[in-house]
Amino acid sequence: MKTASRVGRKSKPTETRPGTAARVVATALYGAVLDQHQPLDQLLDPSTGDDAYAALPPRDRRLVHAIVATALRRHGEIGAVIDRLIERPLPRRTGNLRRILEIAVAQLLFMELADHGVVSVALAQLDADRNARHFKGLANAVLRRIARERGTIGAGLDAA
Repeated sequence: MKTASRVGRKSKPTETRPGTAARVVATALYGAVLDQHQPLDQLLDPSTGDDAYAALPPRDRRLVHAIVATALRRHGEIGAVIDRLIERPLPRRTGNLRRILEIAVAQLLFMELADHGVVSVALAQLDADRNARHFKGLANAVLRRIARERGTIGAGLDAA
């Protein structure tokens, strides 16, 4: 049942959600390392590195570094989890869908950050990406399943 305070209320814009800027930068840096073969240390350098990263407050920069380092370290495991949960191959034009999912899975499985925050920010990132926007339902289902079955999925990774 809708209450009077919820009727007509819009969700927060992407840029005002806590942690969004850090996750957007983390996704960009992760993509730069994997897709453009740029060294992470160079991207994180305060004087010559990524401008968006340098503009973040120190706390967010530490979070970005932790997220990207974890995602890179566990890249193979993250990819295996995503591939196992998405039955059909993704089409070519999916924008940043894969990278956003990988960053979110790293946070859910290996950093144990709050499920609702990780999923919410990932969906906001997808919504901002014209080519990935159409896959929000898929991403939501995959990420919520990972959050729900974290123990089982984690055990499967340890056994492999």
